[in-house]
Amino acid sequence: EVDEIWITFPDPFPRPSKSNKRLTSEHYLQLYTRILRPNASLHLKTDDPGLYAFSLETIKVHPAFELIYHDDDIYAKPLVTPELEIKTYYERMHLQAGKTIKYIHARHLS
Repeated sequence: EVDEIWITFPDPFPRPSKSNKRLTSEHYLQLYTRILRPNASLHLKTDDPGLYAFSLETIKVHPAFELIYHDDDIYAKPLVTPELEIKTYYERMHLQAGKTIKYIHARHLS
């Protein structure tokens, strides 16, 4: 069993016809339920507003997940967890381009 999954800057698959390929789609959330232990965490960091909105909705309606925290600009205020200080290559690139970084934390219920 897995305690935590971090999805950092995945391909957002912006076309609606590709939404099932997003790593926070209902299909993937269902796969995660098979490996996550109860109360395990699922984290998403992205710069893409469409993926962020999509992920919020799919997590909110999925019966095996509870939305714990979300923020559409994590660096506009103090960070909620020290792990968010770790910046990937793509995150540094997006920040240099002036993009805001969005974050979602959900908990696996069962």
